[in-house]
Amino acid sequence: MILVLASIVVAVTVLQSSSRISYDASAIYFSNAKLTALNQRASFFTNDTFVASVLQSSIQNAAIIQVFGEQSARIFSWVSGLLIVALGLGIGRSVGLSKVGRIMFLVLMASTTSFLDLMGDGKVDLLSCAYALSVIYLIEQKNNRREVIHSHTLFLIGYLAGFACITRPFNAFLVGVIVLVLLLLKYFWGNNINLARVREFAITLLWIVAGVIGPAVFHILFNWIFLGSPVAFISSLSKINPVTGPWDFDPKTIFVSRMLYPLVVTFKTTHRV
Repeated sequence: MILVLASIVVAVTVLQSSSRISYDASAIYFSNAKLTALNQRASFFTNDTFVASVLQSSIQNAAIIQVFGEQSARIFSWVSGLLIVALGLGIGRSVGLSKVGRIMFLVLMASTTSFLDLMGDGKVDLLSCAYALSVIYLIEQKNNRREVIHSHTLFLIGYLAGFACITRPFNAFLVGVIVLVLLLLKYFWGNNINLARVREFAITLLWIVAGVIGPAVFHILFNWIFLGSPVAFISSLSKINPVTGPWDFDPKTIFVSRMLYPLVVTFKTTHRV
C-alpha cells in the first residue's frame, strides 16, 4: 500500500513538473539551457555555477530543447531519476538484496523528498549519478557472476565514469574511489596476491583510463573553445559568491545537518528565500 501511494505521488509530481519548473531550475538548470539553445552558443548567467557544475547537463538540455522542445527537456531529469531507480534495483539484486529489501528501496526512493526534489528540479546530480550507477552496475554484474571483465566492457566502464565526472566535476574523486574499491575487492579480496593478478589488475585500470580519456578530452576542449580556458570549470569557482551560492557555510547549520543527517537527506533542500 505504501509503495502504491508513493508511486501515485511520483506520477502526480511528474505531471506537475512538465508544466512548471522549480527554483534552481528557473535560476540555473533550464534557464542556462534555454539561453544556450536560443543563442546557439554556450550562454549562462554571470558568475553562476554553470561552468563549474552544470555545463554538460545544460548542453544536453539545450540540445533537447532545440530538437524536441522545452517540455521534453523538463522530463529528461525524470528519465534520469527512473534510470537511477532501475540501476539501484539491479545493483541490489547483484549484491544479494532480498525482494523485501528491494521493495523497501522503491518505497524510500518514491517517498524521499530529497530525491523527488532533484527530479522535479532537473538537477545535474541525477545525470551524474545515473552514469556512476551504470559503472557500479556493470562491475557488480561481472563480480556476481564471477566473470572476467573483457576489454570492451572495461572501456565502456571508463567511458561512463568519464561522463559521470565531467557532468559533475566535484564527483571525480568519489567515482574514482568507488571504482578502485570495487576492482580491488574483485581481484584481491579472498585471493592470493601474486604477480599475475597484479598485472591483470593493472591492465584493467589501463582499459578504464583509456575509456575516461575521451570524455575528459571533450570536456577540456569544450571549455577551451567556448569558454576561453581548458580549466574554466576550476578557475570559475573563485567567482562564485559563497554567501549567495548553493552551499551552507554557517558552522551552526553544518553542525545541525550532521546531528540530524537522516532527516536532512530526506527532507532538507537548499532553497533560499
